[in-house]
Amino acid sequence: MSRTATRFHRDRLTVWPITGTTQGYNTPIYGAPFTVRCNYSTDNKASVDSNGVEFIPKFVFYVTAAPGQIKRNDRVMLGIHTDMPEPSSNAEIVRVENVKRVQRGLGSPDVTVMV
Repeated sequence: MSRTATRFHRDRLTVWPITGTTQGYNTPIYGAPFTVRCNYSTDNKASVDSNGVEFIPKFVFYVTAAPGQIKRNDRVMLGIHTDMPEPSSNAEIVRVENVKRVQRGLGSPDVTVMV
């Protein structure tokens, strides 16, 4: 995350990473939830997910996370909810995770998550 962007991330996003699926039912198994700092917007700009499907994201989160820490199909919810071992029905499914490299020496990559 670029140093300037990190300074302005005031909100928290709880992430439930998918660690696998149940055999036979293909139900997701979630790992321990964790939080990352973020800012978010509700842009109504069309986007395309990794399957090539166009959609309008409900939220766009600009997060302080390592590339690959939040992946497609993980569940996320604004706020700190680490006391919940499973995501609630209000948690959104990650459709897109974009990583932008910043100039050398200015911090880690910028990560954007769309749900």
